[in-house]
Amino acid sequence: MKIELKTTPDGVITLKNVLQGVYNSEPQIKLEKVVKCVLMDVVDKIESKAKDLQRKQSLFDTKKKVSLILKYSQAFYLANFLLSLPESENDFEKNQVHQLINQLDQKLC
Repeated sequence: MKIELKTTPDGVITLKNVLQGVYNSEPQIKLEKVVKCVLMDVVDKIESKAKDLQRKQSLFDTKKKVSLILKYSQAFYLANFLLSLPESENDFEKNQVHQLINQLDQKLC
């Protein structure tokens, strides 16, 4: 199954920034290793999408929606990861993360 997320370019950049710590994490048990492996694939997709957006972005593209297609397992672990994050001090980033969590919850039902 595939899950399609639609977000703004700012949402992709925020997601890229939030997921920076995945590569640095040290999993201890098997489940944490599986989660890290799945999330590393998600990070790679999002980083390549963010690079493309930064290259192509113009002033008129800021409201244009960007599509991210994830496997069901990737979307599930991404939603769990985003829910486990501590609250950000930046209100913009907090709103972007909450929008992504809400969209993932709707798609995963």
